[in-house]
Amino acid sequence: MKFFPLRMAMRELRRGKRKFIFFVLCIAIGVAGLVGVKGFNASIQEAMLQEARPLMAADMTLSTGRTITPEQDQFIAATAAERGIQVARVTETTSMALTADKQSFRLVEVKAVELGYPFYGNLEVEPPGARLTDDTAWVGADLLDQLGLQVGDQISVGRAMFTISGLILKEPDRVTAGFSMGPRVMITAGGLAKAELIQLGSRARFKYLFKLADDTQVEQLRADLKEAFKEQRPSIADFREANPQVKRFLDRMTDFLSLVSLVALLVGGLGVANATRAFLQQKLDSIAIMKCVGGTNRKILLIYLTQMLLLSLAGSALGVLLGYTVQLVMPQVVGPIVNLTIELHLQPIVALQGLAVGLVTSVLFTLLPLSAIADIKPGLVFRREMAESRPAPTAARRIRTAALLGAIGLGLVLVSAWMSGSLKWGLWFMGGLAGSVLLLLGAAWLVVRSLKLIRVPRAWISVRQGLASLYRPGSQAGAIVLALGIGITMVLAVYLLQKGLMNEVSITVPKGAPNMVFINLQAPDAEAFHALLQQHPGVAKAPAPTAIVRGRLVTIDGKTRDEMNLSEEEARWFNFQFQTTYTRAIPEGDIVIEGPWWTEADWTKEPLVSIEREAAERLHMTVGSVVEMDLEGGTPIRARVFNIRKTTDYRAGGGFNFVFAPGVLEQNGRITYYAQASVRPGASRDVQRAVVARFPGVTVIDVADMLATVTEMLDRISLVIRFVAGFSVLAGLLILASSIATTKYRRTREAVLYKTLGATRARVWRIFAVEYAALGLIAGFVSAFLAAVATWGVMKYVMEIDYVPDVRSLAVGVLISLVLTIAVGVLSTIDVLAAKPLQVLREE
Repeated sequence: MKFFPLRMAMRELRRGKRKFIFFVLCIAIGVAGLVGVKGFNASIQEAMLQEARPLMAADMTLSTGRTITPEQDQFIAATAAERGIQVARVTETTSMALTADKQSFRLVEVKAVELGYPFYGNLEVEPPGARLTDDTAWVGADLLDQLGLQVGDQISVGRAMFTISGLILKEPDRVTAGFSMGPRVMITAGGLAKAELIQLGSRARFKYLFKLADDTQVEQLRADLKEAFKEQRPSIADFREANPQVKRFLDRMTDFLSLVSLVALLVGGLGVANATRAFLQQKLDSIAIMKCVGGTNRKILLIYLTQMLLLSLAGSALGVLLGYTVQLVMPQVVGPIVNLTIELHLQPIVALQGLAVGLVTSVLFTLLPLSAIADIKPGLVFRREMAESRPAPTAARRIRTAALLGAIGLGLVLVSAWMSGSLKWGLWFMGGLAGSVLLLLGAAWLVVRSLKLIRVPRAWISVRQGLASLYRPGSQAGAIVLALGIGITMVLAVYLLQKGLMNEVSITVPKGAPNMVFINLQAPDAEAFHALLQQHPGVAKAPAPTAIVRGRLVTIDGKTRDEMNLSEEEARWFNFQFQTTYTRAIPEGDIVIEGPWWTEADWTKEPLVSIEREAAERLHMTVGSVVEMDLEGGTPIRARVFNIRKTTDYRAGGGFNFVFAPGVLEQNGRITYYAQASVRPGASRDVQRAVVARFPGVTVIDVADMLATVTEMLDRISLVIRFVAGFSVLAGLLILASSIATTKYRRTREAVLYKTLGATRARVWRIFAVEYAALGLIAGFVSAFLAAVATWGVMKYVMEIDYVPDVRSLAVGVLISLVLTIAVGVLSTIDVLAAKPLQVLREE
C-alpha cells in the first residue's frame, strides 16, 4: 500500500494516454522557450569563457575612451619589460574612407593594430599571406561592395592613402553587442599616425592587449593597471571572464526574453488547469466510487496529484528536448545582433531549471482544479448526469479558494523573480500580467454576456447556433480568449512599439532640421569649416559649430561613486565620459524645469553648470549640488548646479547632460567642435564630398544613414522578441485545440443532432466556424486594445513621446487572430464532422 497512489496514477495513465497529450504539450511549449533562451545564453557564455583568450586576442585587455598619457604608456612599457609581458596596442575610431578619385566615400570603423596582434585566435585574410604595412589596409567585404573596389585599389582615410592588400574574413576579437557605424578598415599604428586621425578630442577607443608570461601575473597586473589608469576608469578584462560588455548585453536580453518565455509557460499553465478540470469532470463517478469504498479526500487527492506530477515531468522533459532545438534556431535569430559563432550544447543547469520551473508551474495551476475533489459527494454515483458538477459556494470553500489563489500568486511571483533575477521585476511582471488577465477575462465575459442579448434573425441559423455555443454549459470561451489574447498582445505590442519609435523619429524631425552631423572637428578649423558650409549651395542652414569638452565625474557634493548609494545602472552613469559644452543662452529645444537660467552677473561670481533632467535623476543631483569633473587635458573643476533642464526637441547631434556657464571650460578644457547642418534634398553626397576633400579628419554622419542603421537594429531585436513571444501564441492555440478535444463528445452529439434534424455537413461546419470566428475576433479586438494601451503607456510614461495609434497594424493583428483561431478550430473538429449519426445515437 506504500506506493498505492503511484500505482493508481500509473494505471490511469496507461489507460488514457491520449487524454493527456495536450497537458504534456502545454507544459512542453513553455519550457521549450525558456530552456531555448537560457540555454543559448549559457552556451555562449560558457564558450566565451572557454575561448576567452581567442575572443580577447590576449590574456588581458585594458580599454579606455580617454587619451592615454605618455607617462601611462611608459609605465606599461616598463612593466611589460620587467615582467616578460608582451604588449600590443589597438586603437579604434571612425572616419571617412574615400576612393582614389574622391567620388565615392563611406563612414568606416578604423582599427589600428601594432605588431604582435593578435596574441591568440586567427586573423583570417584573403589572399593568405597578405601583408599589412604603414601604406596598406585590410578591409571588410562590405566596403568593397559599397565603393565598387577590389583588392589592389587605393582608398583615402584621413590624410593618408592606403592600398587595399587584403580582405578581412575573420577577426578573433570582433565581438559586438550592438550595431556598427560602418565597414571595417584595419591599418597599422604607423598608418594611423600618417592619417592623423587621432587629434585633440577625437572620439576613439584605446586598447592594450597583454600576453602574460605566467597566469599568476593576472591579479598583480590588474591592480597595477587599475591604479595607473584610475583617472580613465578603464575596462579591464582577463581570460578568466567573458567579454564584460557582451556579457552584460546578453544577460539583460536573456532576463527579458526569459520573462517573455515565462508568459508562454503561464499560458500553458492555463491549458494544464483546463485539462485537469476537464479530466476530473470525466472522473466524477470514479472519485465518488472511491469515496464510497473508504477513500479519503487526502488519498484521492494524492493519487491525482501524483498523476499530474508525472505528466508535468513528462511535459517538462519534452520541453527541455524541444528547448535544445530552439537553441539551434537562436543563432540565426540573434546572430546579426551579437557577432559570435559558438557551438551550442545542452546545459545541464538550464535543463534542471527548465524541469523545475515546469514542475512548479504545473503544480500551481493544478492546485485549484484538484481542490474540487473535496466537493465531490459519494452519492454522485447514484445521480449520474451529463451536466458539470458545480457545488453551491460556502464560506469554507471561498476561504479555501482565496488561500489557494494567494499561494498560486506568490508562487508565480517567486518564479518570475527567479527568471528575471530581481524580485522587483518579478512583482512588476506578475502585476502587469495579472492586470492583462483580468482585462481579457472581463472582456470575454462581457462580450459573451452581450451575445445573449443579440437577436439574430432565424434565417441565419449558422450564425445563431454558432454564437449560442459560446455561452452553453461547459464553454471554455474565457480560457481560450485569455490564452490567445496574451500571446497576440505581446507580439502586437512589440511590433507597435518598434514602429511607434521609428514613426516618432520621422515625425519629430521637422522639415529643415539638421540632417547631417560632423564630429572630430578641430578648433583651428572651426571657422573655415563653418564658412564652407555657409557657402555651399546644398546647405540650407548651418549653425555655428558647438564647442565640446569631454570629462568624467569625480565627486557629487563631495562624495565619490563608491561613497554614494547608487544602483548598478546609476553607477554606470557615474562612469560615463560626458560631452560637455558652454553657452550663454538656453540651448535650443531645451526648457528649464527647476531653477532660473543664468545671467552674466551669476556666472562671474562662481562656476555654474546646468544639468539635464535624466542625468540629475540618475545621479541624485538637485539645484545647489556641487559637481566636480575631470576634464580631458585639463585640471579638475568644480561647479554648482544652477538649474535643471529638459530636452523637448529633436537634435541631430544629441543633447548635453552638462552645460556650463561661460568662463569654466574655456580656461580648463581641451576644446574640440561638432557641427550640424540642414542639407537640401539630393545634395547630401555633394556636401559630404566637399567636406571630406577639404577636411579629411572630420567624420560625417548622415542622419538618414544613421536612422537606417537604427531601424535595422530595432528590426533585429524586435524579431528576437516576437520569435520568443510566438511560443505564447502557440500555447494559446494548443489550449484552443485542447478545449475542443475535451468537449469532443458534446460537439459530436451536437453535430449528430444537427444532421438528424436535416443539417448538411457544410451547415454544421459553418456553425462551428462562426463559434471559432467569434472567439478569434474577441481575442483579437481585446489583444489589439491591450497592445495599444501598453504601447501608449511605455511611450508616454517611460520614453516620454507621443503615441499615434496604428489602426492598420491593429487591424492586421485582429485578422491574424481570426484566421489562426478558425484554422486550428476547424482542423480540430474534422473527426467530429465525420461522425455518423446512427453510430452515436446507438450509444445513447
